[in-house]
Amino acid sequence: MRTFLAYVKIGISNQIRYKIASYAGIAVQFCWAVMNILLYRAFYLSGTNSDMTFSQVVSYMWLQQAFHSLFATWSLDGTILNSIMSGSVSYELCRPIKLYQSWYFQSVAKRIGKTLPKCFPILVIASLIPGEYGLKWEMEWYTVIAFLLAMLLSLALVSSFCMLIYIVVIHTISPLGIKMIMSSLVDFMSGAVIPLVFFPEWMQDFLKFSPFTYMQNIPLRIFSGNIQGTQIIFSLFMQMIWLFIMLSGGKLFMDRVLRKLVLFGG
Repeated sequence: MRTFLAYVKIGISNQIRYKIASYAGIAVQFCWAVMNILLYRAFYLSGTNSDMTFSQVVSYMWLQQAFHSLFATWSLDGTILNSIMSGSVSYELCRPIKLYQSWYFQSVAKRIGKTLPKCFPILVIASLIPGEYGLKWEMEWYTVIAFLLAMLLSLALVSSFCMLIYIVVIHTISPLGIKMIMSSLVDFMSGAVIPLVFFPEWMQDFLKFSPFTYMQNIPLRIFSGNIQGTQIIFSLFMQMIWLFIMLSGGKLFMDRVLRKLVLFGG
């Protein structure tokens, strides 16, 4: 736990150090949310029918942009990738903490460090916007607990998926290929591009039993009120199941890779 908190502190310090970049990131995420909301507004005005109301879509978009850095699978840790490509991973193998845990804590902490300085300004401004374009905080106490739990599980699940990418990169010359393919595919199937309720029913049924649905789609829909009752319980259960599978599989994969790892130079 002390190691994890140290990584979080470093991540926040690095983010605050570059204040202009942080302010620019806030502006970009805010403008992106506004553009998405106006786009979906045009769809609803044209008579589009969906299981998600426009108010729920608005909340979904504001939260998605506020916590963008928390769930973006394409936002990989450059430090980890550089250590793999340069061979300095050998130094990390000498540390008293296992490599998988070290990279995992570092990945989670960096996402939290990137998100905290950006999310609060966006949430505050979005909450002050009047009318149907503002962020609505209309949740019961048990929904708040479910939302927070879903957020933590989603963060853990995204980080465990990114760990698989890091491990695969050990076998490749460059991380660009696997990063572009997997990140684009996962962002689409996790609801980062289009909320999953707008997908065809057969595709929703398929994705319901995949890990991608439970990365960012679930907490955002819980907050917006699109998922309620037993659906929340089922979603949290599936998040835990997939997190266990991803963590267990990742650790086994890492152990197998490290047994065959060969480094050159000195």
